[in-house]
Amino acid sequence: MESLSAVDVAKWFIQNDLDTPRNTFDGNMKLQKLLYFSQLVHLAKYNKPLFDEKILAFQNGSVIEEVRQLYRNNHYQFVDQANKTNLRLTSEQLDTLLTVEEIFGELSALELSDLNHQHQSWKESYENSRIGSFHEKHLSEITISQLQKHEVPKVQEILEAHYSGMSLIAFEVVNGRKFYYDPEQIQITDELLALLESFDGQDSAYSLYLDETAGIVIY
Repeated sequence: MESLSAVDVAKWFIQNDLDTPRNTFDGNMKLQKLLYFSQLVHLAKYNKPLFDEKILAFQNGSVIEEVRQLYRNNHYQFVDQANKTNLRLTSEQLDTLLTVEEIFGELSALELSDLNHQHQSWKESYENSRIGSFHEKHLSEITISQLQKHEVPKVQEILEAHYSGMSLIAFEVVNGRKFYYDPEQIQITDELLALLESFDGQDSAYSLYLDETAGIVIY
């Protein structure tokens, strides 16, 4: 198989029981985020897309609409078809999917969504789709060039950390908010915890980074 569709990739995740909890809103959301991160990992490792379907910026994060609709509206048929499909993957494709499973597979739909919401590509495209108080689907595409510019460098850092036995996906929960950070860059001290405890933000998740001039920045 030279090329994969997003549906094919979704079938692989279903075959490996990664759409958990299955046949739920969260199961569909986790599947969407795994598809999104598989595209990013493949771009980071091989400098080419894993699949060609459009990625859209929805309120709950990045979505491949064809797969979302299939999973939601024809769930049992889709899962049955997935389990009966003999996917023939190239070594590169399999490498990407196994890497995504290792790094992101144990994260929940909400954790993956929180990570996704920190991505500049999603923020740009979601805002671009806004017309008044509504969002237009056809204006919400996240392009490959956006992913390469904003997200691929971050994913390359995650991959380097993963292969060296470290993790760049760490978070601290304070007052019900998740703060994601690079454990190689930031240490969670009592002083930092006090800062996070006093932080008054409206979102459920934030990222931390260390600025040489400003110190810890929350965004």
